Amino acid sequence: MRKNLEQFIKNRNLCCIYLDSEDLTSFAVGYIIDCDDQFFAVESIDRYGNADGIFCTEIERIVKIESGSEYCCDIEKLFTAKQQNRFLYKRTKDKVLSCFLQSACLLHKICTIELCNSELQDIVGFIEDTESSCIKIKLITERGKDDGFTFVPVDKITQISIDSLDEQKIFTLYKLQ
Repeated sequence: MRKNLEQFIKNRNLCCIYLDSEDLTSFAVGYIIDCDDQFFAVESIDRYGNADGIFCTEIERIVKIESGSEYCCDIEKLFTAKQQNRFLYKRTKDKVLSCFLQSACLLHKICTIELCNSELQDIVGFIEDTESSCIKIKLITERGKDDGFTFVPVDKITQISIDSLDEQKIFTLYKLQ
């Protein structure tokens, strides 16, 4: 699958990415922007053509990827017509997940983290430290309020998103506190 992902990155194709084998009507739309042997990153676009942050998840979750469909073409037209800005993501020599965590920390963006394939939003907050195998996260409630800290082993992270529309809402509420 990695070679296919690298081809999508190279060709800059908008894709529908199916990650739930139990529900093949559910999928993410976006540009695949990075991959390694374990994780891949996607610049996400919502069904209205709005930029919806980026997410990183395990390659083994992929059920299928589509590109070139009418739906993909329509979303790409909307995205282009709205002159949406692309997310600034830069790959370093580190693994995709490490780059992702560093980006969230450096950009001071709220992120949502899933642990151990729970399929839940287990942690929402600001990543404050990425210098060890266990990261520190300042927790934020969905109403934008401080909620303490947590420490998470990096190897327990199975998915993470940054700057989605939901996270932007939480960040705005956080700034208004």
